[in-house]
Amino acid sequence: MPNIISSRDIDNYIENLFDLLSKQDYYSLGVELTREERKKLFTFFYSYDMYGMEKENFKRFWGTRKAIDLLALNRLAFNQADDELKKIIIKCGANPNKIFILKNGHCEIDNNILVSMYNNGILDLGDYVIKTRQDHPVDRDSEEINHFMESFREKKYLRAKDGERTFTIYEKTKGKLRKKYHHSDGIHFGGLITFNGAQIGGNFGMRGYSFCFYQGKGMMYMDIGRAKWINELIPFFKEMHNILTNNLANEEVKHFQKSH
Repeated sequence: MPNIISSRDIDNYIENLFDLLSKQDYYSLGVELTREERKKLFTFFYSYDMYGMEKENFKRFWGTRKAIDLLALNRLAFNQADDELKKIIIKCGANPNKIFILKNGHCEIDNNILVSMYNNGILDLGDYVIKTRQDHPVDRDSEEINHFMESFREKKYLRAKDGERTFTIYEKTKGKLRKKYHHSDGIHFGGLITFNGAQIGGNFGMRGYSFCFYQGKGMMYMDIGRAKWINELIPFFKEMHNILTNNLANEEVKHFQKSH
């Protein structure tokens, strides 16, 4: 009699994979910053409400299209940055006088700052490549944590203290990278989890708990995705479990050999 895979089983596979992804040693795409340095950058560029929704501190940021406006915006940012922040920006490999840049006609934060601020990393595992990033660090006494019921606060804090994590697993196919799996964590709204582009978990603005009456005859969106890919999903979870577990073991051996 074949094993019946329940929705709870898939939830457990997702959580196990997230845990293993969180433990890997990624190659940093930028300069590695401390938690406090990253936090200082985030709070310079953004303000956050109790649900972690961001608001730009430099409202002229998105509307800047001309060089003369960019000059004024950078002058404003430079004047608002304290000496410690300027040192962090220099550490990232950027110029405190040119925090914002024009790229393809759009104003953006210098990429050297962004990759360090978001702690972007990458890990090559043969047939797969994993990319990761972290959002803004969250303090234990912040409004983002304290608005939860007290019994949930510590768990939410531990999940987001260094920033909510996003992991994207790409499969190498004919010399190209194809997105296979995506897990964007979310302590407030449940994040988004997809497999081959179909939602299999997370809330994603309540859509994960909405019903699709046209495609799934009343099934939830994430249940439709799970049902569609169930034959590939479970083997993928098991394969990634083995790959990531073996990689952790190999890294432990390497660290042991370096220290002796």
